[in-house]
Amino acid sequence: MLLCNNNKAPQDICMPSYDSVPRYAVVPSPLLLRDLEERQDHKALSQDFVATFTHAVQGLESCQPAAFQECYPSSLLQHCQKIGEGLYGEVFLYRNPTGGTTVMKVIPMGGTLPVNGEAQKQLHEVLPEVLIATKLSNLRYQRANQTHAFIEVKSVRCVRGLYPEKLLDLWNDYKETKGSENDSPEIFDERQRFMVLETSYGGCDMEAFGFADAAQSYSIFLKIVLALAIAEEELEFEHRDFHWGNILLARVPEDEKVNFTYKGHEISLESHGVKVSIIDFTMSRISLNQVAVYTNLANDCGVFNGSGDYQYEVYRQMQKKNQNEWSQFDAFSNILWLSCVLDKTITALRYSNAHSKQHKKYMSKLKVLNLEILGFHSVNDFAVNLPQTSPL
Repeated sequence: MLLCNNNKAPQDICMPSYDSVPRYAVVPSPLLLRDLEERQDHKALSQDFVATFTHAVQGLESCQPAAFQECYPSSLLQHCQKIGEGLYGEVFLYRNPTGGTTVMKVIPMGGTLPVNGEAQKQLHEVLPEVLIATKLSNLRYQRANQTHAFIEVKSVRCVRGLYPEKLLDLWNDYKETKGSENDSPEIFDERQRFMVLETSYGGCDMEAFGFADAAQSYSIFLKIVLALAIAEEELEFEHRDFHWGNILLARVPEDEKVNFTYKGHEISLESHGVKVSIIDFTMSRISLNQVAVYTNLANDCGVFNGSGDYQYEVYRQMQKKNQNEWSQFDAFSNILWLSCVLDKTITALRYSNAHSKQHKKYMSKLKVLNLEILGFHSVNDFAVNLPQTSPL
């Protein structure tokens, strides 16, 4: 990950002020943004600002995080399960003693031991994802551009040491029942450090969700359009990896409303019984004032060599469109990913009422959108031209 001024050479830094990080590196999400926003003058990235982040990275790298097993004792993990994995690490879900559920994304970092066939990420490579996730989460508190559609970040912890026994047991259970291509976390020793990103639970992904009909998926698509348009408007956001596995859906009451504020205008949509949560910002990009926070994919050949699904073509189309320059904001990438989502909505989702008149009506609407969407330059542009999402 790189943090850079759009007019200067990239800087390999992105951290909150070390003054805001407690000794045991339990980082409440609002503090991740405080230093960045207070020190920026909205005009240029000063050398003092760069120095602050450099010092912050060095400071947190040298601090002594809390022990993993102390932060997550067996008593806290009594009602816990592994729900996913990736090259980055493992994902667990646990039920809080006070009620509610929390998702833990556990990312090994800073060590020399290869994990899942890859070198571990360093601290400065992990923190930008946390920064982007937190900024998107905080859109729920904005006034002019507000949405709850990005997963809520609850906290971030830097921990060290052996994996908790309970999590190891859950990892083994997952491998036995679903299989795993990851290395067992048993490989880590007492010196290993981890970043633990805690978020709310968003439900199952779009592929696994059972839809009633196309009216429901059409409603979900409109919510996604508004969320992306708001993030573009507020943060110059590009997701850059917006396949259907990164769209989580949870059931809510049918009569529940979903409220947005877009360019100062309040918009209320029917939920159709589904809540949307957008996740996974490992490859994403935002602007904070004149600072671009992004993943440099220029030398990541593996991203562009995939085949067998439309999403792999989208990676190549992004690269062609931005000429392999990943620092600049190119909102058309979000349009490409919406086209991918529409394709899945039309061809791959499971509908229980696929023969109803309502399903056929809204499936026709989705197909029209799929024909038109690539003619727009950004989701912002697209949303303004949709009657249901336009703030005008």
